[in-house]
Amino acid sequence: MNTPKITVGKLLRAFWNGLAPQKWFFLTTIGTFVVGSILYVLVPTFYKSFFDLITNTSDKVSAVPALLKIIIEILIINGTSTVLYWIGMFTASYYDPKTQATLRQQAFSYIIDHSYTYFADNFTGSIT
Repeated sequence: MNTPKITVGKLLRAFWNGLAPQKWFFLTTIGTFVVGSILYVLVPTFYKSFFDLITNTSDKVSAVPALLKIIIEILIINGTSTVLYWIGMFTASYYDPKTQATLRQQAFSYIIDHSYTYFADNFTGSIT
């Protein structure tokens, strides 16, 4: 039998073709997750500067405005990261069903082009 060779590149190309109508949602999802993760990783550096300021300052009262500024920055970064995560989850839940439907339609279109003898052959049923 002469079966076509399936490579990873062909498989990824088929997935990309199924994703193409919703590619902006896909890119938005990936972008929001990447930026949100980077922001989430930056937060510990602000905690470090917060605790460095507490331990290295002799006059605690004069350090309060700087400490409040750091706390507000931490809240803004965590809030932004959370909002980006929500946006990413919304776009992912929006485009996933549409992409799966497109991939199913592509697979059905490929299978429907086969000869009826392929489906009528008793050997194909014995494989499963």
